[in-house]
Amino acid sequence: MATRRTPDSAPDTDAASPQALWQAGFDAMTQAANQALGPLEGLFGQRVAKAMSQMGMPAPLEVLALREQVQALQDRVDRLEAALAAAPAAKKSATVAKKAPATASRSRQPRS
Repeated sequence: MATRRTPDSAPDTDAASPQALWQAGFDAMTQAANQALGPLEGLFGQRVAKAMSQMGMPAPLEVLALREQVQALQDRVDRLEAALAAAPAAKKSATVAKKAPATASRSRQPRS
């Protein structure tokens, strides 16, 4: 009886598969293209940054610094709001007690 060969049991050969050769060639071309385009990308980036600066657009580092400042201010506002919310209610009742006599004196009718 003859045995069947499966792709896993195929004999190994020294020659690489066509797919592996194609992938190696593609990788080499990609690397060469990246090396050739690297300086062009840098030049393009510089020109775009210059144009954006002339239009008044902030640089990425400026935007990052502003985001950090806004976050610090938001944290401070949150802490102040929490402190105001935790203030004792006695302060409010003392303010109401001071206003009560003044309101009562205004309600009197003048003598005729």
